[in-house]
Amino acid sequence: IIARYDGQRFIAIETLPDAKNTKPKGAKPKGTKPKGAKPRQILHHIDAIQTVLASGAIEQLGVFGNNDAPGVMAASTARMLTTRFGVRPGNQIVVFGHNDDIFSTAECLLKANVNAVAVVDTRAELRPNENYAHYPAHEIVKVKRQPWGQKRARAVLLRNTHSGRLFTLPCDTVCIAGGWQPAYALACHLNESLKLENNLRLPQPRAGMRAAGAARGVFNHDQCAQDGRHAGAKAAEATGLKRDSDQELSMPPLSPGLPALRSKKPRGKAFVDFQNDVTDKDIRLAAREGYTNIEHLKRYTTLGMATDQGKLGSVAAHESLSEFLDRDDVGLPRPRPPVRAVTIGALAGPYVGKDFAPTRLTPLHESHLERSAVMMEVGEWLRPQYYAKEPGEPWLPACKREAQAVRTRVGITDVTTLGKIAVEGPDAVEFLDKIYVNNLKTLKVGKARYGLMLREDGFILDDGTVARLGENRFVLTTSTTHTAAVLHHLEFYHQSRYSALDVHIVNVTEAWAQIAVAGPQSSAVLARLGINEAQNLPFMGAVEIESAGTLGYQARLFRISFSGERGYEIAVPAQHGVNCWQHLLKEGADYGIQPYGLEAMSSLRLEKGFIAGSELDGRATLHAVHLQAMMGPGYCIGRPMAERSELTDAENPCLVAMTSDTPITGGALLLPPDRPFEPACVEGWVSSHSYSSVLECSLALGFLRGGQHKHGMRYHAASPVSGGSAMVTIAPPCLYDPKGERLHA
Repeated sequence: IIARYDGQRFIAIETLPDAKNTKPKGAKPKGTKPKGAKPRQILHHIDAIQTVLASGAIEQLGVFGNNDAPGVMAASTARMLTTRFGVRPGNQIVVFGHNDDIFSTAECLLKANVNAVAVVDTRAELRPNENYAHYPAHEIVKVKRQPWGQKRARAVLLRNTHSGRLFTLPCDTVCIAGGWQPAYALACHLNESLKLENNLRLPQPRAGMRAAGAARGVFNHDQCAQDGRHAGAKAAEATGLKRDSDQELSMPPLSPGLPALRSKKPRGKAFVDFQNDVTDKDIRLAAREGYTNIEHLKRYTTLGMATDQGKLGSVAAHESLSEFLDRDDVGLPRPRPPVRAVTIGALAGPYVGKDFAPTRLTPLHESHLERSAVMMEVGEWLRPQYYAKEPGEPWLPACKREAQAVRTRVGITDVTTLGKIAVEGPDAVEFLDKIYVNNLKTLKVGKARYGLMLREDGFILDDGTVARLGENRFVLTTSTTHTAAVLHHLEFYHQSRYSALDVHIVNVTEAWAQIAVAGPQSSAVLARLGINEAQNLPFMGAVEIESAGTLGYQARLFRISFSGERGYEIAVPAQHGVNCWQHLLKEGADYGIQPYGLEAMSSLRLEKGFIAGSELDGRATLHAVHLQAMMGPGYCIGRPMAERSELTDAENPCLVAMTSDTPITGGALLLPPDRPFEPACVEGWVSSHSYSSVLECSLALGFLRGGQHKHGMRYHAASPVSGGSAMVTIAPPCLYDPKGERLHA
């Protein structure tokens, strides 16, 4: 068992002893599991009605100077080495502790033919033994190291606890018997408290769980078994089961507990947490700095973090802090799951490769496949790349056909994957005015506006549209791959900087199916559906329709376009997405309607110079994409940094278009044709590319240093990855309908 969660759910790891992860001969596809490979571990979820916690106890270590030196180990480790593996821990061994484990350890070592054994006992009672030296009322102050090699232990500095006299005892190994503490981690995963009884930290679990044996503080072997039987019987009775015997089982008493084994005046570094290198001095420093709450101290010092979770150091830390503050109610840091380290493979299970993250499908996915769509991955989504006329048709003829349909007739495409975020509340407009660079306070109800938002460092985070559907109701759209980042951005600033504003933010991406209808005949197709609002809707208009024409259900209509043609986007509830798509195809058949995919969409937007996720890669600024005029008069996130001279320099890389008679490679580097292909000569890069059916050439967008002054110049676009190269002509970003007459028609 490695973790416990609400509802008495436990997570267990089963290790398969005979499983061999053998790999078959030959290559295998990346991200797939080798055929015939067996799992090494299995993760189980267990829901329990009653639980008996029999997690045992953990031996504690001691706190003294240089207690991390090679050769210092737990007494139980030394016993295990000798009895289980037949390994002698050392030749000259000192056993240090404050309980009878020191004597059993010494006897065990003597049986392993270790002749030089000394026992250092903090208790005052002398127990003479002819086989080893016994030093009562002494403690280890410091372990002295060898000055060479691994610097392992060579002696210990002892102090008499009565007289304070110091002397050195030669040794090469130190075995620490620091006593035992119940393994309480599982009982505390749901924030249960511990109670201090007999110097033992005992779990106080919720109803449905009982501690038994060493986990309850019973360390005698026979009494542990008796305690387990008692707890098991009580758990069975709680579930309604009856015992075979009427004999009443008694609960054995607790074993006497012990305080932490700590030197009063250690010399050198005295480690409390060996995994995170937290010393006794660090704990006192944290208390002086004001971190007196045990959870605050944990985070200040990293005590009890990582896989240790306080197993070895929390009790000693508690006593050190209690001693410094002179109070005994400081508590112990709460352990977190898992109880022990778990392999990533056990947690991941079969979810590797394509199964690691779910593939997201739009409501129209099956409709695309019915029309022979070739799908491609965009983030986590599958979207149509193009619609093939026949099996095996390449992308270029389909791209030309689909783009030409949008330019001359009408086309539809699935844009459901665009992020859709609802922002509502009395302070919504004030909040969005701080997020976007635009002045959104002037946005009227029933209108939409293209918007950009910046990161704190002044670079563009994402673009999209902001539609005002009501006085305090907005719908934002984001690019497909940036939805999560934008949502995080909005929620972060609402919670951290603008928490006083009354705003509600909800991701509604999957609640709405959205279809773009673009082309000269787009309004006519919508009119055939009875959506008469399209005829008089102005550019960048937005309207909610309670019953959309012959569709008969709710819809939202936006007069926006990503193609450069007169265009609309109609959003309907996701369950009606397929029905809306089929109606559009049916009513648009007389107009030669054509579904188009991402290749045609890329071609259309490149001709207009519209930016997308390829351009907004984290390096773009407002000046780089020639949109600095969008900056409103007031403050917005990122404005102070965006106005730095380093980001507004006219010689910085800026957006340009590129044309060529040969294919342009995505990601290619731009350099003058007379310069060698060296990093110092690179002046820009290609961000996205396609084929223009209007210009009948390869077309690309990219960024070029001082590009606004280099229109008409020739550059070499070379890719060091694919080896492709082309001579390109630099041009303004918008090469089709630069005045927007068709867009606003």
